[in-house]
Amino acid sequence: MRKAFTLIELMVSIAILSIMMIFLYQSYSSLNKANSIYSKEMQKIKTKQLRRKILFLDFSLALSKNITIINQDKKNDVVFFQTSHSMHNRYNPYIAYILKDFKL
Repeated sequence: MRKAFTLIELMVSIAILSIMMIFLYQSYSSLNKANSIYSKEMQKIKTKQLRRKILFLDFSLALSKNITIINQDKKNDVVFFQTSHSMHNRYNPYIAYILKDFKL
């Protein structure tokens, strides 16, 4: 009566295990690739939202209605004002936004 595995049985089990590991590695690799794509997209969304927040706070905290709009030509405008928004790390900084082709 034998109480051990044969060499063939061990080789078959190692082959099955290696095939399973190949499929697991492929799924892990595709998961990492998808995560990198989604993290790049999330970073783009985050920067857009931060820009919107800064823009909103600049205009909402503008001081004493001193917003000046300078019309340079039909496609370019400059909005110049002073704000109390502290995101710029200055006390009441002057801000200028350029509006070009209806885009800020």
